[in-house]
Amino acid sequence: MRDQPSSHLVGNLPIARARLYASVGDLKRALDVLSPGLAGRSTKTMRAEYLGWQALFYAAAREPNRASALAAEVRAVSRALEPRVVSSLAGAIVAVGRDDPDTAANCMKVAIGSGIWDPVVIAVRAAPAIGAFLAEQPEWRSWLQRLLSLSSDTSLANRLGLRMPRAAKRTAELTPRESEVHELLAQGLTNEEIAKQLFISLSTTKVHVKHIYEKLGVRSRLEAARALRDDV
Repeated sequence: MRDQPSSHLVGNLPIARARLYASVGDLKRALDVLSPGLAGRSTKTMRAEYLGWQALFYAAAREPNRASALAAEVRAVSRALEPRVVSSLAGAIVAVGRDDPDTAANCMKVAIGSGIWDPVVIAVRAAPAIGAFLAEQPEWRSWLQRLLSLSSDTSLANRLGLRMPRAAKRTAELTPRESEVHELLAQGLTNEEIAKQLFISLSTTKVHVKHIYEKLGVRSRLEAARALRDDV
C-alpha cells in the first residue's frame, strides 16, 4: 500500500489522524495534519470531506470566518452526506460562539437527522461548547447522554451534567511496555511508527495494541486515546 497508495487511503489517513488529535484536545496538530491539503488527484467527495474537517477544527479553534468560508466551499464542491454533516457541525460551533442558538439548532438538526453521529462525537470532544448547547436542549439531552455513553466519554458527559455509570473499566494494569505503546498510540502514531520508535517488530507492536484494547475494554484507537485521558 505504501508503494501504490490509493487516493482513498491517501485522503483518509490524514483525516483519521486529525480526528484523533482533535479528540484529545490537540487542535493545532489536527490542523497541521490537514494543512498540506490533498496530494494528487481526488474525488469531489474526498475533497469536500477534507474541507469539512478543516472547517470543523477551525471552528473549534475559534476561527469562525475561516471555518465559515471552508464550510461554504464544502457545499459548492459536493452534495455528499458526510461532508455536509461535518460542515453543518462547523456551522453549529460557529453559531454557538456567536450566540446564535437558532442557527446552531438548524445546523445540529442536519447532523443529528443524518444518522451519521461519529462526527458529532468528534465535534463535542473538540468543542465542548457545542456539547453544552446540546445538553441544554430538552429534545437532544437524553440523545447526547446515550451517544456519549456509547462512545465511552464518561468524564466529558459528567462535565456537561450528564451523569452516567462508567461504560468500561480497566480489567488489568498495563505492563510498562504496553504503557509506552499506549502513549504513542494516543499521540496518533501508526503501528509502524511505534515499532520504529521503540525498536520492536511490527508484529510485537500489534500484539501490544491488541492487549491494550482488551485490558482497557476499548475497540478503536480513538477510544484508547480517550482512555489515556481517564475518559473510560
